Amino acid sequence: MDAKSITNKVIGIITETFLLQKDEVNEKSRMGYVKNWDSLNHLHLIISLEQEFGIDFHEDEIVKMTSTTIIVEIISHKIIK
Repeated sequence: MDAKSITNKVIGIITETFLLQKDEVNEKSRMGYVKNWDSLNHLHLIISLEQEFGIDFHEDEIVKMTSTTIIVEIISHKIIK
């Protein structure tokens, strides 16, 4: 899976988790600027990402995952070898 595919999946998961329209989320979206992206929904997002990609995140990664870009970077590092 390449970075573009990961980005598309992440955007889809963010859109679905936060009950948004697809055009409300992009590669530059981040917590604090996306409707419904609060601390509780952030945990729902993390769980959805772990299930979708079959990976686990460490606490320090979860804290850093505040934008689409950072989420994609962390996932890419874990699954692209």
